[in-house]
Amino acid sequence: MESREEHGRRFGAMVIRLTRGEELTREEARECWEQICAEAQPDLQQGAFMAALKAKPETPEEAVGTFEALYEHDTTKVSVDTPEPLIDNCGTGADTLKTLNISTGAAIIAAACGLWVQPSTSLGHFSTPPAVLQSYGRVEPRDDRYCGTDHARTELLRT
Repeated sequence: MESREEHGRRFGAMVIRLTRGEELTREEARECWEQICAEAQPDLQQGAFMAALKAKPETPEEAVGTFEALYEHDTTKVSVDTPEPLIDNCGTGADTLKTLNISTGAAIIAAACGLWVQPSTSLGHFSTPPAVLQSYGRVEPRDDRYCGTDHARTELLRT
């Protein structure tokens, strides 16, 4: 078993490789992100890794390793009971540039195609709550569900 010091040196060696513009394998990228999710590395090492990875930029292999680790270790998995496929659509919204929020349009189109759509809800800023979508007459609430560990209320919508 690797000691904490060896573990830190190995992580640091991958950061150095990234700063030289070298690529990580899918497995190496996954391992680094797993350590970040587990907080097995100090904040400084975590930040150095993320900055170095972003600066070079990421390869497809590194992106896949990142996704695998984040999906496995930093994603809440939920089950919903809908009669048809469900999509979860979110956008960043609320930016200072007042750019077009395309996720709302995408949600309306998906609902028009027959998919159940879980809209984003406002968390301290305006982000197209279900009431706004309902006001357009395009979607209507059909069922309430509690998803996730915090039991946040979600509304499933369909045209």
